[in-house]
Amino acid sequence: MPRRASSPGPGPSNLSRASSPPTTPNSEPISLGDADDTLSRSRHSWIHRSPPRSTTPSRFDVELERTRIKVTKALGSIVQVAGDQVLPIAAEALSVVPIPALAPAAKILDSIWKSVNAVQTNRSACLRLTDRCANLLLAIQDKVARSGDAVARELEAHLKTLEQSFSDIDDFFKEQVELPFMYRWIKRDEIHESITRHNQSVNDCIMLFSLGVNLSHMAASLQMQQSMHAHQLELVTPAQVSMLLAQDETNPPSPISEADSEAPHLTNFPPAGTPQTLHGDIPSPSGKPYEIQQFEDDADSANDADDLRRVLRSALDAPDNRTVTRILQIPSADMSVPAMTKALLQELEREQQQPVPPAGSSPSPRTRTLTWPVDGIPARQVALLNRQFVEVALEVLKRMSAHTDIRIQPPSSNNSSRSAHWSWGTETAITTPLLTDNPLLPESSIPDDRPIDPLQAATEIRYRMSLSHAFHHLSVTLPLWTPTLVELGAVGYLAKPAGAFQTLFNCRDPGGTSNGRLSDIPRLPSVSTVIQKQNQGRGLHTRSVRLVDKFKLNQSTLVIKRTYAISALGETAHLIAEKDEYEYFEHHDVLKKWFRGNVQAIVDAYHPEFLREELFLVVGTLNVRDHALFVNHGSADPEESFETQFHVISSPRPGQAWGYFKPFPKEETHEASQTICKVSNSGSGLNTVLLSRLRFRPDELEPTAH
Repeated sequence: MPRRASSPGPGPSNLSRASSPPTTPNSEPISLGDADDTLSRSRHSWIHRSPPRSTTPSRFDVELERTRIKVTKALGSIVQVAGDQVLPIAAEALSVVPIPALAPAAKILDSIWKSVNAVQTNRSACLRLTDRCANLLLAIQDKVARSGDAVARELEAHLKTLEQSFSDIDDFFKEQVELPFMYRWIKRDEIHESITRHNQSVNDCIMLFSLGVNLSHMAASLQMQQSMHAHQLELVTPAQVSMLLAQDETNPPSPISEADSEAPHLTNFPPAGTPQTLHGDIPSPSGKPYEIQQFEDDADSANDADDLRRVLRSALDAPDNRTVTRILQIPSADMSVPAMTKALLQELEREQQQPVPPAGSSPSPRTRTLTWPVDGIPARQVALLNRQFVEVALEVLKRMSAHTDIRIQPPSSNNSSRSAHWSWGTETAITTPLLTDNPLLPESSIPDDRPIDPLQAATEIRYRMSLSHAFHHLSVTLPLWTPTLVELGAVGYLAKPAGAFQTLFNCRDPGGTSNGRLSDIPRLPSVSTVIQKQNQGRGLHTRSVRLVDKFKLNQSTLVIKRTYAISALGETAHLIAEKDEYEYFEHHDVLKKWFRGNVQAIVDAYHPEFLREELFLVVGTLNVRDHALFVNHGSADPEESFETQFHVISSPRPGQAWGYFKPFPKEETHEASQTICKVSNSGSGLNTVLLSRLRFRPDELEPTAH
């Protein structure tokens, strides 16, 4: 059944959009494989379709099989020792000589292998770590088999260090398997740092065994020379003994050289790297082991990040809230709803603090080398995806908690921004009467199962984050995808995905504008306001929009008053506005004091509909009589330039659109660009297109306009 197209929201506007996105009955794509299948079936228009999936095994599958062979061969050390087969023993393992001293490390490697097959995120990096563990164990097996059990006894202390390193990796993998997806996503940076530490631990073991093997050879050489001295002492006189010892002190035996050591895999390694034979098949341009490992780690990070984004997109493509909760594995025993809400609010704040990368700064993908993190247009796509994902997850959590007694306490003077570093296991800043005994909410706690329109949500957030307009010199930072008239002093929230500001009441008269709901809240003291009339044709001053001509007759006999040309690269959003005025409060000190003193009463009055961090106090508005909003979701090529024109109609009839967009003629492409626009009607009156507001950041007492 096709998905129902969403309405453009309140306010007079003409909405033209691309064809509706395909609908997909999304099951439970919790794992990456399921998420990948979901994406192959469901992909809304702003995320372009991928080519048909090839039957050729993926690179990850190839690496998985290659690592399996290595692990199987390494586990040959416990064949006939442990008494059971931990893996189907292949021919590679039968050629390995069983070494009892390596059995504990091999058993842990078997557990690592089982765990890495169940890991759902950071799969490439975890598989690479497993591969390095297997390579190290194989190299030690080879050295011990060549040198005898005496070397194994000499390296016993080092083997304990190796076992501890393997055990830590095994525990880390098992923890990753048990953690819910949301936890792994929010803590993705810390998890990546942990993987880096475990890789360094393996490198340290390599250096340790390299030194240990050399020392073992030195000890054997010294023992042999001491035996020779003892034999000679039986044949020489006491006077000759002192002469031999003096000669021995002046000419000590030299250590065994690398060529004589029969340990090519465990000697002369750089401190920060590992030998090329202990890695995969990716070649190094310079042949240096450290650069090989760095190249592999960068490639793994890029692959894992791409896998993670596929899961995020599958959640955004989900047709309803229930499917989203299954994909995100929320709530869980490890993360209750209030704990997850707090974490997502902090993550959203972190995303908002990072500026959206500009378009057009990324080199061509044909010449761009592998780098991580990404930059330019890809970085902007990642930022948009992360922001949209957090906002969608927050909306789902809000609906889940709508029928429960869940509150997030505001910070106190003793619990301010310092409480940002809180533990997942403790909820000292959160009161959760319902979740004290049962952190898992039942199915009935998700009563709101309204369908989700991914394109509508993607359009609103792209417009809000990527908007290019001519009013950046003003303190208006919040764009409204659905413009409506908003009064100064309005207290409300941004309704998503419509992108309209919903007013709850006005701080100048809380009781009268809230139907008596907030009659106990005092009025805002008198604050002076300023109204500035802006110049006509502000669209002339934007980087991507310019006025190209005036007064011409088109084919439909409509007189075109003027034309704006839009030229941009990649995914962009634009605002063209005329007949505008900027209204704002002259001072914010009184407003901040009022908002801080009454925000908790507002939250209590409207709980659980809104979170404290979602409430806005409007302190400035840009109101216009004529506006045109435009969003380009881009094409399959993220660096393809886009051009269009907006024609302003001369003397339109009341109710007629102020103007219209018309694309430039362009060469045919395999996929058309997805463009969406809204144009105001003639005579519709003033509407607010941009506003400035006071808001609260997580764990902060003072409101801010930033």
